Amino acid sequence: MRARPSEGHKVRGRADEIDIAVGKAVRFFRIQAGMSLATLGSKLGVTFQQIQKYESGITRIGSGLLLKIAKLFNKPIAAFFPINDDDGAGSINEIITLTDRAQTMRMLHAFQKIQNPRVRFLMADLAEVIVKARTRRE
Repeated sequence: MRARPSEGHKVRGRADEIDIAVGKAVRFFRIQAGMSLATLGSKLGVTFQQIQKYESGITRIGSGLLLKIAKLFNKPIAAFFPINDDDGAGSINEIITLTDRAQTMRMLHAFQKIQNPRVRFLMADLAEVIVKARTRRE
């Protein structure tokens, strides 16, 4: 099924930093929801290849399509844009950048399933020890 421009799927012009950040946010929320590229594409009426282009920032996401995506993931539109918080909290863009790898998302999903707070604490300590040991060798 091919999207019509009036549906907000096509936007002219080259993607910029904001478009790339919006695409990364879409990817983040899709992975967080446990949704495949094909499933998201099907829900939006586009191919999984088009979703890949949106997520990588190759193709800009129109406002109408972004609204559909936000509703699908039950997120406010602002959640898709890089925001610098003045209150010292990390921005959504920083979180998206930190979780941009599939392995990171796997770790987060597994970590969330650990019920014992002590084990969670020890797992965080273990990760920090591994990073410090690797840093010393380099």
